[in-house]
Amino acid sequence: MFGGQDPETGIGGYHDAFDSEFHKEKNLKCWEAVGAIPPTRACLKSPKVRHEVGDSSPEDKMQILMTEIQNVNTIACNLLTVRGFDGSMLRAHLKKKQKIEKHAEVTVPISQERLDALAKAATHGAHFAATGGQHFISDDVFRAAEIPVRKEQIKKWKRTKRKGVQVLHSWVKQRKFWKLVSQLLE
Repeated sequence: MFGGQDPETGIGGYHDAFDSEFHKEKNLKCWEAVGAIPPTRACLKSPKVRHEVGDSSPEDKMQILMTEIQNVNTIACNLLTVRGFDGSMLRAHLKKKQKIEKHAEVTVPISQERLDALAKAATHGAHFAATGGQHFISDDVFRAAEIPVRKEQIKKWKRTKRKGVQVLHSWVKQRKFWKLVSQLLE
């Protein structure tokens, strides 16, 4: 199949390109060149790889080169503008690496604020916002699940209390009424 003699024409002498290029030693050599074995990520140091200003140390040769290119371009475009040409047409802007801010936790672990936020959370996004992407810790999940149950219990107890107070007030009024009636009848 690879190399040898063609069965249809009988012409031979083909050398096996697959075996000569894809053997163990050549593969290891290629993987070492790109930094796969050992894992050095050497391919990222190539000038052919896209770089951004600020994606490595300021002493890096590529960073120095990009900074110099940007400075020379700025000077040349400014010179064209001073001489009456539209230098902004040739101005190059090298892409700068954007600083990614780490999202701070919205709540502090094991706090009432966090428990309330988790209790109100109905979606994964709300859970993510409440925890700042952190894992649930200790009893946060259980306590947060218990909050709505307890709030419902408190509502029931308040209704019962209101009814009891109303009954008590009506009973006190009736007692006063019957006291007045008994005084009038005496």
